[in-house]
Amino acid sequence: MVAQLLTVAAAPVLARLYSPEAFGALALYFSVVNIVSETAALRYDLSIVLPETEEEASNQLAVSLALIVLTNLLFGLLLWKFGARFLALLNTPGLAPFAGAILFGAAATAVMFVFNYWNSRLHRFGWLTAGAVINTLTMIAVQLVIGFSGDSSARGLVFGSALGPAAVAIYLAVRTLRTDGRLIARSINWEQMKQGMRRYQKFPRFDLWGALLSLVAWQIPLFLLAYFFSSTIVGFYSMGMRLLQVPIRVIGQAVGQSIYPWLSEARGNGSITDVTASAFRRLVLLTLFPLLALAVVGQDVFSAIFGQSWQEAGRFVQILSIWVFFWFVSVPLGSVLNVLEKQELNLQINALNLVTRLLSLVIGGLFKDVYLALGLFSATGILVYGYFSLTILFSAGVSLAQIGRIFSRAVVSAVPYLVVLIALKMMDLTPWAMTVAAAAAIALHLINFLRHDRDFIGLLSRASFLNKSS
Repeated sequence: MVAQLLTVAAAPVLARLYSPEAFGALALYFSVVNIVSETAALRYDLSIVLPETEEEASNQLAVSLALIVLTNLLFGLLLWKFGARFLALLNTPGLAPFAGAILFGAAATAVMFVFNYWNSRLHRFGWLTAGAVINTLTMIAVQLVIGFSGDSSARGLVFGSALGPAAVAIYLAVRTLRTDGRLIARSINWEQMKQGMRRYQKFPRFDLWGALLSLVAWQIPLFLLAYFFSSTIVGFYSMGMRLLQVPIRVIGQAVGQSIYPWLSEARGNGSITDVTASAFRRLVLLTLFPLLALAVVGQDVFSAIFGQSWQEAGRFVQILSIWVFFWFVSVPLGSVLNVLEKQELNLQINALNLVTRLLSLVIGGLFKDVYLALGLFSATGILVYGYFSLTILFSAGVSLAQIGRIFSRAVVSAVPYLVVLIALKMMDLTPWAMTVAAAAAIALHLINFLRHDRDFIGLLSRASFLNKSS
């Protein structure tokens, strides 16, 4: 929560220090780094938390670090040989000087993941919390210092984003080796590493490809927007998505984590339908109006908070906000699939996402119309995540009549606030006035929601507890 709030607080300042083109280069930097870092250990890093003994886990840690070295050497060779062509294809000249930072950031992030899993295994959540804040503080500090020095290129954004994970990797590695170094050193041997690779071979054989499919599905909009349009357009899109994703990361994931153990219990006692319907009701009532509000005043909000040059990002938010609502609802409900052991649906949705996003953005790109591209992207996303949500709900036994009643109640509660915002919008008020009006309406909506659902704060607190004790 602290890390997310720091990121949001710094965003208006950074938006005035750096151009949309620089943020576009940053978004593409993250796209490449995310794909490489999350697959560098061939997903063996996920196996660190599974063994019964610390000795076996130590060998999985060694396997993961060795694979990171090998895959990043390979990635470095590919960057050296084809990096210039790849970056030219992305139509992002602002990223070309930072191939070394991409390699460094990918390696640092991958190592950070490994030590995160090791310390999660040992329930050192205080260390991980400190790491999250160190990451954000380092990243923002570097970006602000370079930005205030007068350099408005992507240099500060990229260097800050590479040094943040590096600081966390060093912090966790030093603390881990001081505490567990002897245990790890005496546990590692080649035979045990090979046994561990065989024992957990399903991670590279199956999970790796599912992860790659998901990563590519999420990064493909950035690559295609850069290819067909420009890094400035990518900057507008990424800044809009950064704002829209904050509630997903803070509330959506917390709800998903908190209902997971309840779902496990509910499957045993036959109440999984009630638990799923309750979670769905809360998610819909909580988020429908705020995202509808952004569909009305998104342009005003970005113009007021980030500056006139970011008005286009607000227009993108208006196009994407309804899709984000369906995405927001489906993410926490994904826990239902794990309990019902229907994980194959996640793979199907990722594949469907990839295909529909490709088609939407390619069609818009061929017509040279970014609004058509994002409109099709949003419309197909609504269909995919709407279908996903319905599949989850039906699998849990929630009826169509129940779903209809929940949606009707959410619409009825949102309409009065929405009518007021639309009326104020028609009066041609200033962006700041519309932003304040939208913030007040959303605050009243949230107060009304919490007044009728006093258990919701307890549910989020339960998620916090689970994160500390799981």
